Amino acid sequence: INVGIALGSPNGVYTNFKYLNNTIQNIKGTEAGQGYGINIDSVNGLLVDGNIIDGCTRHDIYHAKNGGASVISNNILKNHRITVHDGSPRAAIDISRSHGVTVIGNIVENYYDGAVMIAHDTSVGIDCHDILVTDNHFIGRKNVVQTISIGEESTPTTYRTYDVTISNNKFDDNLDDSTGGSLITIWNGNKINIINNSGFISGGVNKTIYIVDAYSSNSFV
Repeated sequence: INVGIALGSPNGVYTNFKYLNNTIQNIKGTEAGQGYGINIDSVNGLLVDGNIIDGCTRHDIYHAKNGGASVISNNILKNHRITVHDGSPRAAIDISRSHGVTVIGNIVENYYDGAVMIAHDTSVGIDCHDILVTDNHFIGRKNVVQTISIGEESTPTTYRTYDVTISNNKFDDNLDDSTGGSLITIWNGNKINIINNSGFISGGVNKTIYIVDAYSSNSFV
């Protein structure tokens, strides 16, 4: 299996694990279960800090389930899906079916197919909630897929994405490279706060950040 580091349990929950200061490069594979830099499933009290991940082809960091006091911080993620991008939403940091996760102080640079995805999963019946994405720097989106996406890309039923805050992040985006599209897309959810983000948007003719059903106080030039 083409995975850099993996930890998970189909039946239980691990607690208090740390992934610190690793360098992971060129993990190949685009199907589920392949191409992950760090794959996390059913882990609480997690710290992923100070890692350098370069050239992964599905997700750089995949927080697949559970959470609670999980922190993804100070990582440098580069060249996400640079050789396999196809316009599918396959974000560098994927927070799915999880709760209580903080994503802080990371740099995501030169990326295709998204930087951060936060979503519930109707197919397995798990919400996603209490997620904070703050003080990250997103540099050089390379195609039209949004930098941050929130919610499932379908009509929600009884499962939800909620209590999500996107704050104090910086976006540096050249629309001539990314061919437009949105920086942030909210497919669905409630209690979604987009607050005090900033950045420099150059190139292109449409400098638009799409925000739906959210409180907004952001500055883009």
